[in-house]
Amino acid sequence: KKMPKKISIKKYLSICKDKRLIFFSFMALIQQGIQMSTTMSFTTQILKNLGSSSTLIGLSSIFYMVCAVISSGFASTKFCTKYEPKFWIPLVFILVSAYCFLVPTIKNINIIFVLQVLPGISTGILLSYLTSESMKNVPKHQRSTAMGFFQAIYAIGMSVFPMIVGKISEYTSIRYGYFVLAIIAIVASILSYTYYKKLDLTLNYDIIQS
Repeated sequence: KKMPKKISIKKYLSICKDKRLIFFSFMALIQQGIQMSTTMSFTTQILKNLGSSSTLIGLSSIFYMVCAVISSGFASTKFCTKYEPKFWIPLVFILVSAYCFLVPTIKNINIIFVLQVLPGISTGILLSYLTSESMKNVPKHQRSTAMGFFQAIYAIGMSVFPMIVGKISEYTSIRYGYFVLAIIAIVASILSYTYYKKLDLTLNYDIIQS
């Protein structure tokens, strides 16, 4: 009686070896890690250091969430789907990188407030596409397992990245913590761009062979 259960569990967990799922889970780890380290924590600290009021800090969080909702809706529009994830994922990682470079450098509260649009786009467009792209090879009966794996992986980023930025801030300054995140976002953009380029080459090769 135990054998079928073991085989069944092994079969369900086998999806966690899927290379596409692993890659996009890792991309989501970076996206969520940067999000938690900036918008959800240290950007608030930067605004406080610049003399921002609690009301404005609260409004900046609301503005970010509104942008996330709007960009999430935008991700499903004909215009957005026309260019496909292979265009948007590398692009939005570059926008995230720009955010990480600009926020600790600019000393203007109002500009930082406006820059909250960028992490909003990251949550709305980037995370939406990373989730859908990670599930493309997953059969219906393994969706729950794959989604659990995806969430478990990006949760690591949500815990580890703020700790890293915090440590960098202790030894140097918060600015350098953000700069490290910016570099990581650029690397993620390059990796995702390269991934899709290789995928296109493989598909073209298969078409030629057939």
